[in-house]
Amino acid sequence: MRLVMTIAAALGVGSAAMANTNELNNPVNTLPEAGSFEVVNKWTPKVDYFWCSAAREALKRGASHRDRLYVSAAMGPSRTETGERAVAFTYRPDSGLVARGLASSDVTQIGSNMSVSQGKRRCVREIDG
Repeated sequence: MRLVMTIAAALGVGSAAMANTNELNNPVNTLPEAGSFEVVNKWTPKVDYFWCSAAREALKRGASHRDRLYVSAAMGPSRTETGERAVAFTYRPDSGLVARGLASSDVTQIGSNMSVSQGKRRCVREIDG
């Protein structure tokens, strides 16, 4: 019985548990531009959630961890879901977007960028409870 209680405590059963709050899964919708997609704000405008979702999506689409993610359209009206707000990202930026590049995670600024790996690190586990 003591072993079961120890395992339950280690797993967080019956106490504050670890949960990935980035798992709220904001919808990610394809945009017509190559390597581009939109992360729709369904849960919270927390910047980390946008970068986490963008990094995961870029990896699913074949980007490497070293590729850079760029904000191609700042937080504003969604192009894919009526009445929602969203941020558009790309891992295949054109030369104009690269020239506007900002070393920033600000999703209200076109050109903000980070590596896919840096975006993936925004997918953190937080203590619930």
